[in-house]
Amino acid sequence: MKRSSFTVLLLLLLTSLFPCVAALAFDIKAGPIYHQGEANEKCPNVCQWYNGWNGNWTTIQWGGMSVCGCNSGLASSNPYDKNAGPIANDAEATTKCVAPCQYYGGWAGVWRDITPNVMSVCQCYTQ
Repeated sequence: MKRSSFTVLLLLLLTSLFPCVAALAFDIKAGPIYHQGEANEKCPNVCQWYNGWNGNWTTIQWGGMSVCGCNSGLASSNPYDKNAGPIANDAEATTKCVAPCQYYGGWAGVWRDITPNVMSVCQCYTQ
């Protein structure tokens, strides 16, 4: 009994000190990706506003859609928002919000600053 209690306590301590890194990953749609070379080209750009690409990618619909594993998640709590980097005004939003919402039903015409001059988000039609 003592040994199993010690094992449980040790496991609890280790999981609290060293949380699973995979839980920090955040997948962003990237269109179809067919091989690692293509992922190496697409994913760094897809993840540029999510603290970079973690090197992982997955096909979620063959010939239709893949996702890139990014290092951090949304800057907003709204699941329809996608990170877009800094946006200064509505005119700039009309060009900068197209790419983040490309695989999420398009841009809904709404954007907002999260951190001025650092991060804005664009609202897309789908999650």
